[in-house]
Amino acid sequence: MTPVRTPSGTFEPSVLDTIAANALDDDYYEVRPGRYARSRGWIAASVLIVFGVMVTIAIVQTRDESLDRQVARETLVSDIRARQETLERVQDTQRTLRSEVAALQAAAGDEDPDYSARQVLAADVPVSGPGVVVRVDDASDAVRVTDRDLRLLVNGLWGAGAEAVSVDGRRIGTLSAIHEAGGAITVNYSAINPPYRIEAIGDSEALADGFTEGPFGEYWRIRQDEVGLKFDMQRADELELAAVPGERARVRHAKVWEGAKK
Repeated sequence: MTPVRTPSGTFEPSVLDTIAANALDDDYYEVRPGRYARSRGWIAASVLIVFGVMVTIAIVQTRDESLDRQVARETLVSDIRARQETLERVQDTQRTLRSEVAALQAAAGDEDPDYSARQVLAADVPVSGPGVVVRVDDASDAVRVTDRDLRLLVNGLWGAGAEAVSVDGRRIGTLSAIHEAGGAITVNYSAINPPYRIEAIGDSEALADGFTEGPFGEYWRIRQDEVGLKFDMQRADELELAAVPGERARVRHAKVWEGAKK
């Protein structure tokens, strides 16, 4: 408050200082401290409540996260145990299969003569042995060996006792075919060209005599005499015939008849 000098020489407060000092009623100064104190009390209480709520939320969230981690851990442990059990079962199965394979391999060492004979007849394995070699050729460009001629020749060798037959190096099996396609003769769906070489494994003397004296030998004598096809048969001490191609040995549709005799 700035005092003002009066004419008498004394100092008195200025008018502005007086108005500022007495702007509020005296009752205000009596009432204001109580209200202000109560307001501060409510604010403090509100802050405490908000803080308490936040702490409670934090505690709840922390507990939920802890529960989630516990559930995840238990799930992981359960999954690991399940996979370990599965691995143990697979290992047990593997050991069992290994034992079975070993037993089968041991049994395979005792060769079954009947099974081996069936493999030879089915042309499923390479074979070697004595036999005969037949060479046939066209008479001319106009008179050629036909697929029928070759089929009858092969059938005649089978009938004479052949155990394995090949035409131009192509083994004849149970699913083999000899036929004409596009002007060429095919065996196992592969084209062959004259002169044709037919090999048959078996008793060479029995094969030669059996074919010559049988109906198929007579057929070829007629073909030689009437149209001039070339035919020659020679005995062989050792022949080697490859196995039939895999696709010509695999049965896709046939199955053993349930009423068949065992």
